[in-house]
Amino acid sequence: KKLIKYKRLKNVKRVFIYVSKGDEVDTHKFINYLLKKGVEVYVPKVKGSFIEVVRLRSFKDLKVGAFGVLEPKGRICDIKEFDIIFVPGVAFDKYGARLGRGKGYFDRFLRKVRGYKVGLAFRFQVLNKLPTNSKDIKVDEVITN
Repeated sequence: KKLIKYKRLKNVKRVFIYVSKGDEVDTHKFINYLLKKGVEVYVPKVKGSFIEVVRLRSFKDLKVGAFGVLEPKGRICDIKEFDIIFVPGVAFDKYGARLGRGKGYFDRFLRKVRGYKVGLAFRFQVLNKLPTNSKDIKVDEVITN
């Protein structure tokens, strides 16, 4: 509900968002909302050690892929710019630092695309300060419950 009311969604045309699993903030209903609203929705597909971009038109286009994550069956797109990029994280801090699952997929991805980066987290996942290094890419904002 909070994401549907998010102020930056007003005029978006192109959104990149992860398809949640397990203990992540659930994105499924929000993705369906975006699709019904006519927003172009793009989701990650792991290829080797990189995240590729695939346009999602329906949840029927998803199958279990790398790491047990639902991934799209469609063609990889060469899109590098989004209005908003929603990313998961194990933890975030109040400065935008993000801690992932340790493989660097999203950091490599965020380095090569443009857009307003938003971390989705539960309140308990936001800490005062996380250790970072030069390979870590910060988000512009974190939305919590």
